[in-house]
Amino acid sequence: MKIDRVTLAVMLIAAAFMVWAADYYTVFDDEAFSLQRYVMPIRPLVAGLWHGVEPDPPLYYVLEHAWISVVGVRPLPLRGLSIILFILGLPVIRAAGEAWFDARAGRWAVVLCGLNPMHLFFGFAARWYSLLYLCVAVLLLSAARVAECIASRGSEVIPSIRRRQHIWMAVWVLAGIAACYTNYLGIAIVGLVWLRGLTLSSAMRRVWSICAAIVVACFGPWLPAFFHELTRFPHLAHRPGEYLVSAARSGAALLTGNLASPDAWYVWAAMLVFVVATVALALTNHKWMGGPAWVAAGVFMAGTATLALIDKYVMSFSAAFWMTIAAILATQRSGGWQRVRQVAVGSLAVGWAGCWLNWAMEDRWSSLRWLDPIPEAVRQHIDDPVIVATHPSVRYYFGCMDRAKWTGRMPIDRWAARSEFVFNPAQALERLDSIPLRSETGQPLTVCTIRTASIRADDAGWPALDAWLRENMSLDKEERLLPDPEAALKDRLDPAYIHPPYRVIVQTHKPRPEKPKPTLERGRTSG
Repeated sequence: MKIDRVTLAVMLIAAAFMVWAADYYTVFDDEAFSLQRYVMPIRPLVAGLWHGVEPDPPLYYVLEHAWISVVGVRPLPLRGLSIILFILGLPVIRAAGEAWFDARAGRWAVVLCGLNPMHLFFGFAARWYSLLYLCVAVLLLSAARVAECIASRGSEVIPSIRRRQHIWMAVWVLAGIAACYTNYLGIAIVGLVWLRGLTLSSAMRRVWSICAAIVVACFGPWLPAFFHELTRFPHLAHRPGEYLVSAARSGAALLTGNLASPDAWYVWAAMLVFVVATVALALTNHKWMGGPAWVAAGVFMAGTATLALIDKYVMSFSAAFWMTIAAILATQRSGGWQRVRQVAVGSLAVGWAGCWLNWAMEDRWSSLRWLDPIPEAVRQHIDDPVIVATHPSVRYYFGCMDRAKWTGRMPIDRWAARSEFVFNPAQALERLDSIPLRSETGQPLTVCTIRTASIRADDAGWPALDAWLRENMSLDKEERLLPDPEAALKDRLDPAYIHPPYRVIVQTHKPRPEKPKPTLERGRTSG
């Protein structure tokens, strides 16, 4: 595997952006929620995942636990492992593209994977996305190398080629096991690569059967947890339109990440031209129909059929998708088809330029999770005695913002102790019933509520707390931060979530003024 100048340049650009962005953009809900597992000791961490507290196997969680035990939990250190995994994946993408297609396609693949908006954002998230992305790249590379070894060996037994074949088989098995233990979509990905391997040559069926059997045997201990998750996660749509919505959201994430809202017409017009031109090119040459296309199409269809794909999960097959696109665009054409190819490349460049314009302006993003002003809200109210929130990012930032240590390494135990001071509504009610609303000196108790876009089921406790606040306190101040013009559309597309017109609403409550005690005036007498 070689790193040429193109690959090195892309790696440096991607790394520089991610290191900056990881510290600049908000740690969003899934990252903060999973951190509650990352900070746990290994045994209860794995036990919780076994019982389905999150719908994932344990590999990334264990790696992240070990990582933050050393570097701490502030945003850049928390996301550092994912950045490393993503950057390591780029030369693998380059080699896999060359192995399946040719050197030109490999160069196109590393550029398309390394500089597209979705990868540059979700690639640094403190979740399993980059690990599975790396596993997919290694699976595709090793599968192609095994096929090359068998094809070059022919009927003869050449020791050097046989040794190389065994090495790549071992790499494929390890990547397959890692993919299965990273996310359950990894099981489908391993199966798709295995099926593609079976179709390449009849001589390879025994090889792939052995590899698949080893992967299944190693994943066997976790199969009960996987089967339990199957009974909970996949489901059928109530309306056929839900499948179209799921497919459209996945397609939008593949093309633009979160940097183009529906009204970013200049992006979507260019992307429409790109899609039409690329499909036309694909129909004229079937060279692109290799293992990457199998993975991309198979995971996309399976995820859409089960409604399991959301924008963040698209990174499970996006590397395979862009490798396929690279194979289509890298093929030299003649005559009119060369102009079609130029149109496809140019429209993609225009579309991504529009995305990066939106990025620079911080406007017309399809998801505002990266811009949520939760850190600012927490910083302003860090001294309030009672803070109530259900969004896990509020708890995360409160744990990180320690007046005694604003910067530097934040150890797990210190963060965990501070994060406990953020209450959910039920905990807040219990707390408020046990403390006086005014101190002995008459100082009023301040209650700060921070509400955000959230899962609807997580907000079930708010009505009871609101009733208590109306009865015992008065609203002192309200701040509405970051308007979301697409909130109503998001509610229609994803009714399981609450999308308020403002991303963060901060309310400060204080006890009602005490009524003065009545005084008895002595009446005057005459005569």
